[in-house]
Amino acid sequence: MARLSSAERKKLKASQFCGPDRSFPVNDCDHVIAARRMIDRYKGEGSKERIRECVESKAKKLNCDNKK
Repeated sequence: MARLSSAERKKLKASQFCGPDRSFPVNDCDHVIAARRMIDRYKGEGSKERIRECVESKAKKLNCDNKK
């Protein structure tokens, strides 16, 4: 499963996250998968649907669904 240290997470650009307060990092395909799995458990602010749309948009840009 995808893991980021605090230092690695801080180095990511704001555009590499979905959700409020940098809640879902989606900087690579492993993190797209992790975000997809965790969205339903998210209890923070913001619309789950908007977060899901953001994750899917980034997955498409990263070409995640076409990788084996």
